[in-house]
Amino acid sequence: QGRGKIDDVRWHFAGPRAAANLAVLDHERLSTPNETTLRDTHRRFCSAPRAQGTPAYSTTCKALHDKLLYTSKRSSGRAVERDDAACEQWAVWFHAKYQADQVVAVDETSNDDRVKNRAVAISRRGTKAIVKKKFHRGTRYSAMAGYTVLDGFLPPFITKETFTGPRFLAGLRRAVFPHMGRYPGPRSVLLLDNAKIHGCMREVIDETRALGARVVFLEPYDPEHMPIELGFRAYKNDRRDHPQRYEDMSEREALRAGLLRVGTPGGARANFREAGFPNV
Repeated sequence: QGRGKIDDVRWHFAGPRAAANLAVLDHERLSTPNETTLRDTHRRFCSAPRAQGTPAYSTTCKALHDKLLYTSKRSSGRAVERDDAACEQWAVWFHAKYQADQVVAVDETSNDDRVKNRAVAISRRGTKAIVKKKFHRGTRYSAMAGYTVLDGFLPPFITKETFTGPRFLAGLRRAVFPHMGRYPGPRSVLLLDNAKIHGCMREVIDETRALGARVVFLEPYDPEHMPIELGFRAYKNDRRDHPQRYEDMSEREALRAGLLRVGTPGGARANFREAGFPNV
């Protein structure tokens, strides 16, 4: 019938399985579809179809995805408690006040034998993609490290225990404070999140100020502005994608070697940019 019919969004609701959708569509509003109309239709038929009692057929949603330029990708979790406006205001304030080379982002991560498990695999069409995985986690190690745009990962502090407030403070003393300088010089602003395990915050603030440096805390539930989170993600991806690199290492050695492998200055600059730091 010509390209005009295919480009008309109403055409995609005329298939033999679309009767339920056609029954509730507002044809007048779809006569001249725009992005707002398409987004509203997507919410009605694809985002929460069960709650609205309207079945979302794959052809309908695929057509809307094509129109809106939506693609399928791995989802990124975001806490419902996160205050988006407050996080964005914090980012504007922080990036206006401090330069990327002044920041030492600090956080902790942990892994065990399951870090090598892959979530995606391939198989022939119509068959299951079955991968043998380790379900027993084995020995769990935790690491804390500083992350800077100048160095990437600083040598990490690794423990076989879960981090507590005193152990976190001990890690700062061993792996982070020796690399920090006086404000406003390089590596002079300690960037931390609001995790509850950071229970010795009074001591952290006092000892950081004694170095002549400053401490800044992220807004709650805001890992998107924490560049070290992207560094940890790169490490875990490397462990899954290249397990042969770590075959002959203990878990402690693999954790240290993996962080230093992916934590290069070039990768750090890219991660700081992705975390919102301008002019990196």
